[in-house]
Amino acid sequence: MNLRERIEKLKDSLRRAGYEEFVKIETAHISGISYINIGEPGLEFLEDIAREELRTRTFTTCNPSCMCVEDLRTGTEEAEKQREIIDILKSIGVSTWLTCTPYEYMRIRKERYYAWSESSAVAFINSIFDAYTDKFPGPLTLISALTGEAPKTEILREEERYPRIIVEVDNDRRLGIVEAGILGMMIGSQYRGKLEIPYVKFRKTPFTSIEAIKSFLAAFSTFSNCPLVIMEGLSVNYRKYREKMCIECKLKIDMRDILSNLKDLSVRSSLKDLDDRSLVVIGCPHLSKNGVTRLIDVASSIMLRSHIWVFTCRFNKVTSSERRNIKVIYDTCLFVSSYIEDIKDKFDRIYTISLKQYYYLTKRVRDLEVLILVDKEIEEMLNNVSGSSLLVDV
Repeated sequence: MNLRERIEKLKDSLRRAGYEEFVKIETAHISGISYINIGEPGLEFLEDIAREELRTRTFTTCNPSCMCVEDLRTGTEEAEKQREIIDILKSIGVSTWLTCTPYEYMRIRKERYYAWSESSAVAFINSIFDAYTDKFPGPLTLISALTGEAPKTEILREEERYPRIIVEVDNDRRLGIVEAGILGMMIGSQYRGKLEIPYVKFRKTPFTSIEAIKSFLAAFSTFSNCPLVIMEGLSVNYRKYREKMCIECKLKIDMRDILSNLKDLSVRSSLKDLDDRSLVVIGCPHLSKNGVTRLIDVASSIMLRSHIWVFTCRFNKVTSSERRNIKVIYDTCLFVSSYIEDIKDKFDRIYTISLKQYYYLTKRVRDLEVLILVDKEIEEMLNNVSGSSLLVDV
């Protein structure tokens, strides 16, 4: 059976499972392209596609790889395999942006269909722009890119997107990046069902920056199977959802709840207090261009003993990627990268400001302590960073 026949067989299987309707998609975004994640089975699947000479039928981007593009020339097995993966993706028409925040570089249109598989990006375009995409598995997203269609799952139907839960957040101030992540974790952990869609009301303006919004949605999507949360005043069509929601339960969260959870997880410290065996990791999801620039400019003036690694997209390339213990790394992120093995002899602890990164690093890194860092300097560096030209009609 050739691959075209396998694609039709997959669509037939989806129809038998109840997904009889398929929709034309605007774009696709493929996750799971790091060799560290997919290994030989994933590479063989891509080789099958390449042999069939299939090409994408819609604009398609992809997630981070296991290392930055420059390191693909190192000659290691991981580098050679990753280069094969990227070459195959290019050959079938995928734009190898190698980022988990593609929405920062394209116009997302409300109430249009997408086939994306990066969970935090799915949560972002659904929740901010009212785009219609599910958390599609990576292989299914690739099939959707090749066919130009995606199965119309429940979350792609308007009547299934109306919130059933109302969450009232009694915040007395804006939430920073770490606090926003804690809130996302709390709501996501409470409501894990795919269609347990929360409508979140805030007492005051909720977040300090775009980076805090990204942190909230990344944490929510990590701890929940639900790909959508409606935020009053932030989600494009929140008024429509507010009018049509059918509330089944309510949850109230105040700052004491957020700070209590934060205290259980975090190390409240200053960058200046960390030693040279400490690695601070920023950029999950990938840090925006303005965030990278501001972080480098401000942190470069601080006498640091610890090391800061910043992960971002190649579109955000800065003049110097290394300044005084600060390294900017493109095309990858730590927990899908091959760099984890390299840092075990250099560092004793990894600090992160991302609840999503904390969740995954604690599962992958066994020899190093992973901690949440609440640092005033980092928060101030990234506060009020616009991040991109995101247009949100509220």
